[in-house]
Amino acid sequence: FLNCQWRWLNTGTLACQLDEKSALKPATRYTIVVNPGIKTQDGDTLEKPVRRSFITIRPKIRNVWFKTWSAPGVPVIRLTFNQPVFKNSVVRHIFLAARGKGKKLTGVTVIPDPDIKEKPLTNTSTDSPGEARRVWLVSPQKELPLDSAVAIRVNPGIVSFQGPEKGIEKRILASFSTFPPFSFEGVECTNNSGKTIHVAPNNSHALETRCN
Repeated sequence: FLNCQWRWLNTGTLACQLDEKSALKPATRYTIVVNPGIKTQDGDTLEKPVRRSFITIRPKIRNVWFKTWSAPGVPVIRLTFNQPVFKNSVVRHIFLAARGKGKKLTGVTVIPDPDIKEKPLTNTSTDSPGEARRVWLVSPQKELPLDSAVAIRVNPGIVSFQGPEKGIEKRILASFSTFPPFSFEGVECTNNSGKTIHVAPNNSHALETRCN
C-alpha cells in the first residue's frame, strides 16, 4: 500500500500525493482500487469496486557509446541504462548481429566500466542473483568478421534491480562496421607549408612528394 496524501484538485479529480520516502518504485506494477462510498453532490456512488493498473518506468537503454576496440573485430561498447540492471540479464538479452543474409547472432561479454565510480547493487534472490549497475561495457564473445556491417540489438527481458517488471525494448541500438583486414596504405605527413602529403606504396613519383 502507498502512503498517499489525498487531495481534491477540483470537484472531479482526486490526487494521491507522495513524499520522497513513499515514492513509486521503477519497473513495478501498481493497482488502484476505488471502492463504493465516495459520493457525488447528488448522493450517487459506485455500484462495485473499480480497478485500474499501471506500470512505472521499465528498464531501458539511454545511451550507446563506443569506448574502444580491443581488436579490429572486437568493439567495447558502453551501455547506459535508466536504472540499475542485472549483469546476467544484459548477457541474455544483448546481441551483436552481422547484417545481411543469415544475420547470425553473437553473444556478449559484460563487465563494469572502470571509469564509472558507482557502487554496484547486489541481490541474493533466486530470480535475479548477482550484481546490478546502471552502466555496463559489452563486447562480442568472439571476434566479429572483419570488414562487415554489424548491429547491436536488445531483446525484451532486461531485469531491473528496483522492480520486477522487465524491459520490453526490441530494437537495434546502433549499426557500425568492423575494420577491414590489415594492409599498409602508405606514409602520411605534413610539409613545412602545412600541406598534407600521402606517399602510397609503389608510388613512382614518391621522390617528388617527399616529406620535408
